[in-house]
Amino acid sequence: MDDENDTQIDSTLYTESFTSIVLSTQVEFNVQVRVSFGASIDFTFLGRSYTFRVWRTGGRSNDKFIKGFHSYMPRDTEVFGSIGSDASGALVVRMSTDQKTAAVVHACKDIAACLDKILTVHMTSVMDYALWYREEHPEDNDYSSLISLITCHCIVHAEFMSSRVPRQIVKF
Repeated sequence: MDDENDTQIDSTLYTESFTSIVLSTQVEFNVQVRVSFGASIDFTFLGRSYTFRVWRTGGRSNDKFIKGFHSYMPRDTEVFGSIGSDASGALVVRMSTDQKTAAVVHACKDIAACLDKILTVHMTSVMDYALWYREEHPEDNDYSSLISLITCHCIVHAEFMSSRVPRQIVKF
């Protein structure tokens, strides 16, 4: 039964393609949003294919994302829904599945924009920067920090622009 639930949660809810400029190059990004509202972004840059696994959302991390997303700037409530709080101060999310999906896709576009910013400043050392940022700035208390941190995680996990030198196992 758990395998069936995992498969349902991991199934694709929505796909969308968009283009964004990365280092003065127009890049096509393909986003898949899963039933769990996790997402992946597939794209090719400088002849290499990459997949950024953006989130494995759920529970508290999903609430943190939604709160940060809406707090960052005014959002169109028709497209993205809204948030509020109840009498006890607990977060109340007023978003349909389509509105949550739109928020995740928008965040993926923000990740593409963040990738461009990082490459513009740290092109020759993008991996070093991403590793440093993850170590020195692990906070994700606001949307901007969260997007920067996710982008850096994606750079590292996808080995973005790494030399991809075959590694020999070294044992003691």
